[in-house]
Amino acid sequence: MKVIDHDFDSNRDPLAVIADAVGGVVDGNIVRGDNEIYKGSYSFFNIEEGVLAVLIDVSYKKTLFLKHKNRTNNDGVILYFYLLSTDIDFFLNKKAIQFGKLDYNFIMLDGALDIDYIVKKETHIYGVCVVVKKDTFKEYINKICKIKEDVVFDIKRT
Repeated sequence: MKVIDHDFDSNRDPLAVIADAVGGVVDGNIVRGDNEIYKGSYSFFNIEEGVLAVLIDVSYKKTLFLKHKNRTNNDGVILYFYLLSTDIDFFLNKKAIQFGKLDYNFIMLDGALDIDYIVKKETHIYGVCVVVKKDTFKEYINKICKIKEDVVFDIKRT
C-alpha cells in the first residue's frame, strides 16, 4: 500500500500540496492527473474571504494510505460532501471510522485534526470540500441562530 503525506502548511498553495502529493499538473485552479495513482481532477475555488471550495472527481488506481496534516494553520473547519463508489476507512485518534456510499455523504472536521484514511483501488470519489475559517464559520452560525456560549469549537463539549 502506497503512503501519501499531504502537509497543508499555511504558507503553501493548496494546489501545490495536492500536485506534489499525488502528482498531476496545475492548470489554473485545477490539478489534473492520470498517473499510476489516480485519474481525475481537483478544482479549487476561492468563494470569498475565508472560504475555499474544492471539487474532487477522482478514480484511484492503487490502494492508498493518505495522511492529511496541518502543522501550522489549524484555523479551519472542513465540510465535506461526497459520493463514493466504496467505503473509506478514516482514522481519528487511532480509531477507524468507516464512511461510504451507504451513509449520510457528509462529514465535518476541525482543521486542527490530523486525518488519515485508506482509499481502496478502483474507488471513485466525487465530492465538494469546503474549508471555512473558524471565525467565518462562527459568524455564519450566529446568523442562523444565536449561541450564548462558544460551544462550536469547545473541545470538551464536541
